[in-house]
Amino acid sequence: MTGAGQAGLSVREVLAYLVGMFDGEGCLTINIEKDLRKRFISETGGWRIIPCVQFTNSDNGIVRHIAQLLATLRYHPSIQRYGNGSTHVRLFRMEEVKRFCTEARRYSCGEKAKQLAIFVDRLIPIFDARPYVGTDALRRSWTKELFLRAIDSVDEINQHKRTRRSARKYTREYFDELWGMLADDPTKARFNH
Repeated sequence: MTGAGQAGLSVREVLAYLVGMFDGEGCLTINIEKDLRKRFISETGGWRIIPCVQFTNSDNGIVRHIAQLLATLRYHPSIQRYGNGSTHVRLFRMEEVKRFCTEARRYSCGEKAKQLAIFVDRLIPIFDARPYVGTDALRRSWTKELFLRAIDSVDEINQHKRTRRSARKYTREYFDELWGMLADDPTKARFNH
């Protein structure tokens, strides 16, 4: 580990620092979106859940430092700058999000620790239980049952956020209503599955 070793920090110290930054300036974001390309191969009609670990700061030096430290731990962070001066360092790769959340859980505290616990204990096993698509050992698809179980966990994670995401559109109630209506109308079900 070149960067952390050069700074005289152990892997544990680097991780503890990153988790402190995550607790203060980061978030576990779980996006719910529809991928129209997969609407016919997925039982959910192309709906998917995409977790992301994000650090936000307006100091570009701190942002670069966070990205460098993540890279020393073999993560692949991406940096995105916005017009308002804020910059995000993000982990998008599923295996990296899972690994960071699992490792971060040891050092995190407060509401973020609760979010990480739900993600690690409940959501990761649901992600891992998704069936494979065809013979591809890398691609997985959602069943409605697993998707709804995952949405329940996402809703619970969102309850532990500072800004309550009650205004979020894609909740369990949304999908119950969406798929409940589809089940009642076979003509709609045919086009959305």
